[in-house]
Amino acid sequence: MGKFQFEVGLLEAPITVAEYGHDYLPREGLHATGIYTDAFLTGESGRRYQGVRVFDDAVVGQTQHGSFIGLVPGDTSGPAPELWTASMMQPYEYHETDHEVRFSGDEWEVVIQPGHWTWVDGGGRWRLEVENLGERGYYFWVPVQEGFPLSQYHRGEMGRCTGEVDGDPVCGCTYLDYSWGPKGAKFIDLPLMRKMNRAWLLWYAAFEDGGYITGAAREGREGVDWSMAYVVDSGEARIHSPTATDVSYDDRGIVQRAVLDTGVEKIVFEQDCSSFWPIHTNGRVAEVSGRAPVTDSWIEIEWMPDNADAMFDAYDEGKDIFAAGNIKVDGQQVVIQGVNS
Repeated sequence: MGKFQFEVGLLEAPITVAEYGHDYLPREGLHATGIYTDAFLTGESGRRYQGVRVFDDAVVGQTQHGSFIGLVPGDTSGPAPELWTASMMQPYEYHETDHEVRFSGDEWEVVIQPGHWTWVDGGGRWRLEVENLGERGYYFWVPVQEGFPLSQYHRGEMGRCTGEVDGDPVCGCTYLDYSWGPKGAKFIDLPLMRKMNRAWLLWYAAFEDGGYITGAAREGREGVDWSMAYVVDSGEARIHSPTATDVSYDDRGIVQRAVLDTGVEKIVFEQDCSSFWPIHTNGRVAEVSGRAPVTDSWIEIEWMPDNADAMFDAYDEGKDIFAAGNIKVDGQQVVIQGVNS
């Protein structure tokens, strides 16, 4: 494979209502391949939660899945327990006005306006109000090239939120991502998942002096020279590329600690629990170089194993690879029962 070609940057302007819309295409020849909402939360009770709702990822016009879990601090041995069983592979209703776009199903609704969105799920058990941070989101673009037969355009924003989960007042960190690729392609077939992504870090940290830093960072797999970080520092957005991420693991290959070096700051993440095990862990921002002490923080790290393609192939065949008993970790190999064991 020749030199990897990609483009990464800040969006030229804030995202408009139309650009949040179901039919918006950022470049000619692209089609929707996924809309992603995710939140990492802490309740007044001390409990921690995570929720995900995905649209258009496998079939355009359907929500692929929703997952809502209670994180268990100190436990990285398996998947976090579900709060409830969410709807899977359901058609959704879509409405667009001059002011907002609305995605909704039997038990959930996501309403997006520029700079702000709301998310109700589980028939009302999950309620969030989200403020997107930074005036502009970020994007990356991967053209067709040697070793990459499909193109991809991906856009993301970070946010902070308040709300309730099962009556427990919560606050936390969110992301809102959109992805586009060739017509007929699924998200897991696109360059990001199949070829590029080794690490994905999403975080928010509030400081003792009233400032905050949030962002999303990625690092490529071996042989793919790709790394970037989108950072919003107390409202000011910036892009860094290249970056470096140093990771340490436990004896099963689960991420325990990571240090992201953007070239401006070093951010230390300490992981203490699993969410969507084994490739997703959650924890806290321990420190940011040159900044005041951290008072509140949220972090999720997605760390792809060496044999990620086998994992995605099994997932594409309809196997529930994340179910307890179906998957185990062997160093940096994910062993899927009945697939590569």
